[in-house]
Amino acid sequence: MIRTKAQKQAVVTALVGRLRRAPTVYVTDFTGLNVARITELRRRLRAAGVEYVVVKNTLALRALG
Repeated sequence: MIRTKAQKQAVVTALVGRLRRAPTVYVTDFTGLNVARITELRRRLRAAGVEYVVVKNTLALRALG
């Protein structure tokens, strides 16, 4: 999915807001997980009240920088 510069900036701005409000942040690598495992992970996290968001590395680094 190709995003415009404005769309990327909006993602970074939204992510900065989420990071500021979050008491704890975990960075995960889901490489090697199949769709069923990722779906199960998301279901369990949602049941626990955890927000799980996938963001491109470059946009995450901009939000953290």
